[in-house]
Amino acid sequence: MASDYTFIDFDISILKESGGVYSVMAQARGSGRARATLDWEALSQEEFKARLDQLRDEPFTTDEALFREIGRTLFDALFREEVRDAFLAVYSQRVAPADDVYLRIRLDIDEQAPEIARIPWELMWEKDLLFLSTQAKTLLTRQYLDLSIAPIKHLQISKPRALIVVPSVHNLDVESEKAHIVGALQGADIEYKVLDGKVTVNRLSDALALAEYHILHFIGHGDFEESDDGTVHGILRFNSDEEDAPPEEDERWVKDTDLQSVLQDHALRLVVLNACKGAEVTKRRTGPGFIGAAPAILRANIPAVVAMQYEIKDSMARQFAETFYKRLTQGRWCGQVDVALAQARLACFQLDPNDRGFATPVLYLRSADGRLFECAREDEAEEGGGRAEREKEEGEKAESICPEVEEPDADLRYKYRYDSAESLLTSVETLSKQIEIIARNIDSLETAKLQNMVSFVAQG
Repeated sequence: MASDYTFIDFDISILKESGGVYSVMAQARGSGRARATLDWEALSQEEFKARLDQLRDEPFTTDEALFREIGRTLFDALFREEVRDAFLAVYSQRVAPADDVYLRIRLDIDEQAPEIARIPWELMWEKDLLFLSTQAKTLLTRQYLDLSIAPIKHLQISKPRALIVVPSVHNLDVESEKAHIVGALQGADIEYKVLDGKVTVNRLSDALALAEYHILHFIGHGDFEESDDGTVHGILRFNSDEEDAPPEEDERWVKDTDLQSVLQDHALRLVVLNACKGAEVTKRRTGPGFIGAAPAILRANIPAVVAMQYEIKDSMARQFAETFYKRLTQGRWCGQVDVALAQARLACFQLDPNDRGFATPVLYLRSADGRLFECAREDEAEEGGGRAEREKEEGEKAESICPEVEEPDADLRYKYRYDSAESLLTSVETLSKQIEIIARNIDSLETAKLQNMVSFVAQG
């Protein structure tokens, strides 16, 4: 389906420097690069941290005024100086005047700054733009990527198929949420399969191997654990491989790297995690990138992960699922995950503006354009299958003219794994930013060393 709208990507990188400083760099295509510093002092105030604690600890409801206070502080801390000017210029000149132009804010946070990644940026609020993450005009996504990973293009399918994964848990009521998801998928006319009862990781692997699914919705427990060697992993709870395990012991916690191995090499376009700490990330001990269930799923060549940063109550879960899956699979936004999520957030906010549920889902995106799959429009269908016949004939003609091309080997595909020249340039730019910061840190250390030497000589 040809799109009748335009997205402008506004890329924001937050990089950690020495001395507790966080640099912010922003750029939209066709605009110059803007630089600023994050107002970490405002985010470190005890009063603001107390508000975040209240948001996290209150059981589901707090107050819309509190959300606005937190959101305004977050917006003002991130959009400062040149970055604020660049953002407002792009929005006011290129986005607001046009009905078919939308701004996608892509937030990329340095893996050395998990304290920044844990902040609920989905609450950002500005008086003229309201809560940014609830508006299609100001889409908010997170881009937790290794430099070596390129964006993924959408898949050509007419209708997605979903797999609902619900391991049995003796102390968690999952039946209500499962019913919500099933109802939402039925309402969106999406084919689905429920994998529940005793769900081992091997049973999940078998299900993915036996049929093609494009959406996986997981309902269960998540956490982090530290291994004996000190490494930390995000983990999800499945059932034990033992057939006769008692209910309270019928569990196997699968770490993020094992989950990555199970999910890769399939047709999955989207994974939705409704699990504790599913949206949380932490720093790796070695190498770039974050640790956690969501980053591991992205590394499994899956374009999008939606995970929850807070608990969400039943009514919100129902509203979110119904709106999200309908918008994702029907209408003019079909296949567009970032728009579907923004409209689901808005539906949750309209249901109860005093509930944090609208800001609970977090979208981690590797898709080049936010579109997960292509949907066939009804007005493009032709009676009698005439179009399909012509496409078949054209394909046969093309095959007779063009010889088959031998598939390149795995090493060659990996060497040239970048999706486009643009994504390669973006990776180079990001690496250049990090090199600049390292060089400044080295200069600072050299200056401090020289000052210490001068002081030592003076004292001697």
